[in-house]
Amino acid sequence: MKKLIFFLFVSTLFIFSSCDDDAVLGDTSTVNLNFTAVFSGDPLVFQNSEYQYKYPAGNQIMFSDLKFFISEVALLEEEGGDEAELIDIQNVNFSNNTTLAEAERAISFSLPNIPSGKYKALKIGIGVPADLNNENYSQYGENHPLRKNSGEYWSGWQSFIFMKINAVYDIDSNDIGNGTDASLGHHLGGNQFYKIISLSKPITLEPDQEINLDIELDLAKLYESQSGEYLDLTNSDHFSTHDQSKVGVITFLTNNYERAFTLK
Repeated sequence: MKKLIFFLFVSTLFIFSSCDDDAVLGDTSTVNLNFTAVFSGDPLVFQNSEYQYKYPAGNQIMFSDLKFFISEVALLEEEGGDEAELIDIQNVNFSNNTTLAEAERAISFSLPNIPSGKYKALKIGIGVPADLNNENYSQYGENHPLRKNSGEYWSGWQSFIFMKINAVYDIDSNDIGNGTDASLGHHLGGNQFYKIISLSKPITLEPDQEINLDIELDLAKLYESQSGEYLDLTNSDHFSTHDQSKVGVITFLTNNYERAFTLK
């Protein structure tokens, strides 16, 4: 009888152990998130006067900086409302892409151990969530994205800069450097402008396989709305967003996030 009881006890432990292992391990995949930046479909090259782009109004524009935070990144399951978390928070910085070869190469995040299955969309927060958006970034380790990018914290707004775009715009259509040009500083931040976008596309993660999810940001679509209205960059009130009075400009640009980002 003692041998039988011992056998049943050991068997029960084995069953529970096996179930627990399945719950923890399961089938997983690797997701590679690949970000590229373009302007009207052309790769965006920064800090290089050879690469100027045609704004919707027809004038030339040249970019020197583009960087932004992504957060709460997750895959949305095809059935039900569950999510597979991918990234808590990261910074995507295109500013160092000063050649065409660099601009054509994606900024990638490789994410292992993501539950396999079928998903219907990729969810991305553009900016820093309110619970993290404060100057207590010093509490994080040196490699934490907010600590590493603490220079993006704007004490005047008590907020990180969620997206930073610096550029030069040719106001009088004489090409940049030959007439009247405007320096643009479109820095978007503040808790009210944190946006979560959903990029819909059927996504299947096969067990033990890698999948590439290619996300393209087209800045031309950020500056032009779905209705064809574009931000007038000859208006000096639209040159920068360095004070709270420029809420209209920030609202216009952040409202176009869903249109500007595409899951290819």
